[in-house]
Amino acid sequence: MIQEYLFVSDEKIEDIKKYNVKDVKKTCVQIKNTNSWIVTFSIKSDSMESAKVLSNANDYIVKTYKPTVLMNGSAAYFTKRLYPLAADFERSLRKLLYLKTVISKSKAAEKYIQNLEEKNLDDIKAILFYDKGFYENVHKVINQKKVFRKDEILSAINNFDEKTVWQALFPDNPPKHLKEQFSTIMLYRNDIMHSHNINLAEYESIKTLFEQINEEISTAINNLLEQELDNENAIEFDQSLGQAIEAQTEEALYKQNYYALLTGYLNSSAIESARQIAAKIDFSALAKYQEQTQEMVARMDFSKLSELEQQALGTIAKFNSPEFQKTIDQAAKALARLSMTNYDKATQKEEKDKDGEKKPTSDDEDKGDKE
Repeated sequence: MIQEYLFVSDEKIEDIKKYNVKDVKKTCVQIKNTNSWIVTFSIKSDSMESAKVLSNANDYIVKTYKPTVLMNGSAAYFTKRLYPLAADFERSLRKLLYLKTVISKSKAAEKYIQNLEEKNLDDIKAILFYDKGFYENVHKVINQKKVFRKDEILSAINNFDEKTVWQALFPDNPPKHLKEQFSTIMLYRNDIMHSHNINLAEYESIKTLFEQINEEISTAINNLLEQELDNENAIEFDQSLGQAIEAQTEEALYKQNYYALLTGYLNSSAIESARQIAAKIDFSALAKYQEQTQEMVARMDFSKLSELEQQALGTIAKFNSPEFQKTIDQAAKALARLSMTNYDKATQKEEKDKDGEKKPTSDDEDKGDKE
């Protein structure tokens, strides 16, 4: 196991040469024709005890000497040990959603949940904890008020119902720490998957939280399998899940359409011609107004420019205006809603076609014979 550091000057090299760790080998090598050094601390064994020793040494070295860490063997060991816990968390969470969907006996829920494997933790967080209707109502209230007090906004928000998939999934006894620690879990998962330089204390905190939440999810799964079907809750879960995933899909389509429309407009021949004309404008005649850059633009007499040059600047200003951005935003939302409608129609047609292809059962055949 190796810890390796880069010192870009020899200012502290004599001090680091004096620093030793019991049972740890140290080497100091100067990079040829420079004042930089590579200092290495290594232990032959690859164990938790070795990782603890090197992690504690790393904390001291980084804090005291502030070198660049080239290789952190103890952190690599810790993240490798934590990986199975993070993987179990993601698998168990998806399993919980799959099982709830099956138990709800909902074809709609099955359709919404079928691509769950393709969704990352950000997507799952949005599905579980956010209600599209709620945050749309909040946006509407805030945008309608030009001035407001904090208590007015809080009062308005408290009047809106918030129905999340999480509430439908766990109407009683939800996993205590999963919701409140979900964002923390996501950060920890990122540390693990990207091999960040965590130390011993961070390793122990991450391990404890993952073990705690994984146990809670396991208990929730067992409880789900043991309990009787609650039809009312199953319907609520189905509706909440469908709305959450539909909102997420619509948001993704909106972003895709927004950037496509914006790129299309910015790459249009009109804006390109305006750019070229504006680039050729000689502003030297307006130099007398140059006190400050912002003041110069604000006080420019554009009447001195040619009509074509004024049109070019007007075109660019139009594309930069809030009104234009609003137009793009509304168009993207409309296209997203249209895409969702077309998707639903295609799905319904596909289901009808499948129903039409069903072969008659023996009961249907007997009935036909009798008739």
